[in-house]
This record gives sequence, structure tokens and C-alpha cells, in this order.
Amino acid sequence: MIIGNFDGLHLGHVSLLNSAVAQAKQAHRPVSLLTFFPHPVEVLFPERRQLRITTTSEKLALLDELGLDNVLVAPFNKELAENSAEDFFENYVWKTFSPKSLHVGSDFRFGKGREGNEDWLRQKAQSRGFELCPSPLVLQDGVRISSTEIRKQIADGNVEAARRLLGRPYGVSGQVEHGDHRGRQLGFPTANVSYPDDKILPKNGVYVTEVFWQKQTFPSVTNVGVRPTVANVTPRPRIETHLFDFNQRLYDEFLTVRFLSRVRDEQRFGSLEELTSQIARDSESARGWFKSAGGWNKKDKKS
Repeated sequence: MIIGNFDGLHLGHVSLLNSAVAQAKQAHRPVSLLTFFPHPVEVLFPERRQLRITTTSEKLALLDELGLDNVLVAPFNKELAENSAEDFFENYVWKTFSPKSLHVGSDFRFGKGREGNEDWLRQKAQSRGFELCPSPLVLQDGVRISSTEIRKQIADGNVEAARRLLGRPYGVSGQVEHGDHRGRQLGFPTANVSYPDDKILPKNGVYVTEVFWQKQTFPSVTNVGVRPTVANVTPRPRIETHLFDFNQRLYDEFLTVRFLSRVRDEQRFGSLEELTSQIARDSESARGWFKSAGGWNKKDKKS
């Protein structure tokens, strides 16, 4: 059994999960995972805005690729938060799963006042006869891999650093909405991708991206921001993606934009002509990035 929040499912999480799955297969036992929604920080500290790296649907899709047998998403609320470590263990772990082994991150805490930790679980393992398997912290380039660090890198626009910590490009999934068709008028049609309010976005700017749609990937360039050249007010940031050499209809389709590299900050231009010229340069920069990365093909890739 595995317990944790696993926001982002980064390389540290994957290391823990792979270890648990390998152990379970060797012992011919199913492997189950218990996670939570919303994030406990949102319930315990509502004044803090906890933006998510992965939505629940994104997390479940990624977990599905790792070979787990059962995934339980428990609603985290004030009632659960008031459970002592003992009550949490009895009600959510032992009565539900009766695990032969329990895999957690070495910094995992649970129960009111965060009283449950590795030492607490080790004593419980001795009395109940299960194996405790704490996963050590994982470093990447000397940096501890954590959801907090990944959020910081994404918020700063460092999508390449976030990619190294996640083990994959950071992505935002959503439905393509109708916009004002400004991009098409400028010669660069874009897909305007919706996203949840609690999903973290890269810092406003232009990015080299790829779009995953219908089990295929397509090279693209994406602007995240408020469109200061054409907007009179500061609205909610938009995700506007221009797919290269693409002429299919995407309205109302569900797709994922994956961020590969940052091109520049968002800026205001003096005219639409200046904006159009810059979009053309951004597109060439993105095409150049793909060329330097070894070109592009449209073979199916995993999401």
C-alpha cells in the first residue's frame, strides 16, 4: 500500500511508486494507493492558495501508467483533519487495506497536529506485523525534488527546470474555447485552452510547446498571459497555442499543452503590425528549437 498527496507525480514520487509496484509483483500481491483531494493545505490553511501541478484527472491518468491495481481518492475535509494519527491509521489504512507493506515518503506526516510520522509508523508496523518502506528524498542536480520546488520553477517560467524535476514536460489540459479570432486575423490561428482556477500556470510569456491531441503530438508555440496589446483590461491569463502547419478544427476538443522552453516575457506592442512581426519571430524561434532538438515527427506519444 502507498499513501501520499503526490501532486505533480514527480521523479521522487515515481521512484517510490515503482519500488512499491515491483515489491508487490514479486510477492504476487495487488498494490493500492491512497491519496487526497483537495490538498490538505487548502483545508488546514485556507488563507494560502495552493495551486496544483496536476489536477485529479491528470494524476489518475499518470498513475494508470504505473501499474497500480487500486487508487482511492479520499475527500480531505476538516473532519478528516481532526483525526488523530491512531484514528487515521485505523479508519483509512488498516480497516480498508490491511497492508502487508506500507510505502510512504520519508517526510510524510498525518493525523491532527502532524503527530504521525516515520517513527510512529515503525512502531505500528512492529505491533501489526506489516513492513514499513519509507522512501528517501530524491535529488536532481543537487536540488531536492519536491512539489514545492516544482511550483516555484513553473511560476518563474523555468519550464525546463520543472521538466527535469518532473521527469516529463509540464502540461496543462483543457477544452478549446471560442475566442475573438484575433490570432486568425493576424495570420496565426490559436487554440484557446481552458484550465481550472487552481491549476498553476507558467509565468506570463511565450513558450515552445507541444500539443497532445487524439494520441498524437504537434509542435507549437504558446502565449500565456493577458494580451496587453489587444486587451483594455487585465483579465484572467489565457493560454493561446499556435500549432505549426495544422489546419484541423479544434473548438470544443480536449487537449494538453506541454511546455518545453521559454522564449520571452509577454510585452505590450505599439501596434498590431509590431505584434504580428513578433509572433512571426517567436514562431521561427520555436521551429528552430525543434530543429535543434532533432526535428519533429507525428508518431504517437504517451500523454
